[in-house]
Amino acid sequence: MRKKSNILRVFKKFYSILGKKPSGQEAINEVKMMNFKIHPLSGKFDNSLLLNKDFIDLLWNLGKTEELFKQVFSELSPQDKRVFLRLFENFSDILQEKFYFADFSDDKNSSQSSPILEIEVFRENITIKN
Repeated sequence: MRKKSNILRVFKKFYSILGKKPSGQEAINEVKMMNFKIHPLSGKFDNSLLLNKDFIDLLWNLGKTEELFKQVFSELSPQDKRVFLRLFENFSDILQEKFYFADFSDDKNSSQSSPILEIEVFRENITIKN
C-alpha cells in the first residue's frame, strides 16, 4: 500500500486554519503579534488603515499562510514540496491581487486623500528549514 501523502494533511490544516478567522479586536491583536512592517511606497498612508476590516483580514490571511508554510514545508517529500509550492504561489497571487484591487478608503475622507496607495508589507528574520 502506498504511503499517504502529507500534502493532503497540510491542505486540510491550511483550510481549517483560514476558515476560522477571528473577528474584530481579536483579529487586530493577532495581526499585531505577527509583527508586520508596513512601508508606504507612494500615496498617503493613514494609520486608520490598520483598523480597516478588509485590510486586517488580508494581513491575517497572509500571516497565517506564512506561518503554516514555515511549519510544514520541511515535513514534505520533494515531490510534495513542488506541488505545495505551486499551490502556495497561486494562493499568494490571489492575496496580492486582493491587496491590489482593494478599496481601503474611508468614504468620509476619500476626497482628501490620494486615490492611490502603494505599500510594502514584510516581516524581518523569516527562516525556512529545507
